[in-house]
Amino acid sequence: LHANPIGGKSQSSAYPIGCRFNKATVIGHIKRIALFRDRLTVRWGDAISYLTDNLRQLSESRCFVYVDPPYYKQGKELYRYHYTDQQHEELASLLRRACFPWLLSYDDHPFIRNLYTSQAKDLTSRHLYLDYTAQKRKRGRELLISNLELPPIVREMPRVVRADA
Repeated sequence: LHANPIGGKSQSSAYPIGCRFNKATVIGHIKRIALFRDRLTVRWGDAISYLTDNLRQLSESRCFVYVDPPYYKQGKELYRYHYTDQQHEELASLLRRACFPWLLSYDDHPFIRNLYTSQAKDLTSRHLYLDYTAQKRKRGRELLISNLELPPIVREMPRVVRADA
């Protein structure tokens, strides 16, 4: 909330807003995801409210839920709506009780690791390394947590081929 877009509002910098991603790669990812559009639903809003309101329905249906809560460490600086420690704990409690498959991504922080990986033996986690170039080049580390077995992280998205294509 306190930062301008990369390249500034006027986009007069040597690093315009599109410098962080390869347009052709993003288009390819979107096209592959679009193959499953009839099986995907995207919801925006508070994960705790959504899970609380839909826990029974999610448990009774064949679904997979991806949860992307506000970062723990820098949540207050990055998001208009961020979680308190109690809300992070509430989300962890909801997910530990969930009877449907889910995947969660967070910034890697000891508080978050403790909530998920030390309190539930049936959860798996993997580190995902991301390159950031906002103010200075650095490698960030995120945490993927799931109640499913997580495969090793690969750099490239697997190619999806339609049988009727």
